Amino acid sequence: VYNSIFSICIHLLLLKCGFFIIILYLYGKFYYRRNVLSEVENVLISKEVVGSGMKIVDIRTEDEFKDTGIIDGSYTLTLFDSLGDYNFERFLEEFEKIVPDKSEKVGILCKAGGRSYKACEMLNKEGYNAINLSGGILKALQDDLNIVDFG
Repeated sequence: VYNSIFSICIHLLLLKCGFFIIILYLYGKFYYRRNVLSEVENVLISKEVVGSGMKIVDIRTEDEFKDTGIIDGSYTLTLFDSLGDYNFERFLEEFEKIVPDKSEKVGILCKAGGRSYKACEMLNKEGYNAINLSGGILKALQDDLNIVDFG
C-alpha cells in the first residue's frame, strides 16, 4: 500500500515539474524575448543610408534641430524632452502617421545614438522595424550628409 501511494506521489510530482518546465519554456519563448530582450539593428549613418530612400525620423528636441539643422527629407518628432522625460503614447500616435506600415524599415536618429537606441527598443516592442542610426547627427555633420536648416 505504501509503495503504491509513494509511486502516485512521485508521478504527481513529476507531472507538476513537467508543467512548471513547460510554463518556464513558454515564458522564455514569448514574454521574455518580446518584452525584455530587444534586438535593435545598429547602422552607422552614412551617405548610403541617407540616400537609400529609407524614412529617417529625428527624435531630438526642437532646440537641437535649430542648433544643428536636420538631414534633408527627415521627419522631426521629439521623443525625449531636455530633461530626458518622454510620453511614448503621444509620440507613437504621431509616429504612426509617419510610418503606417509597421514592417517598413525606418531609421531613428538623435544626437549620437543613445536616445535613438532606446526609441528603437520601444518601437520594436510595438512591432515596428526601427533601426538605430548610430553616430547620430554628430556623424552626419562630420560627414556633411545633406544637412539643412530647421524651420
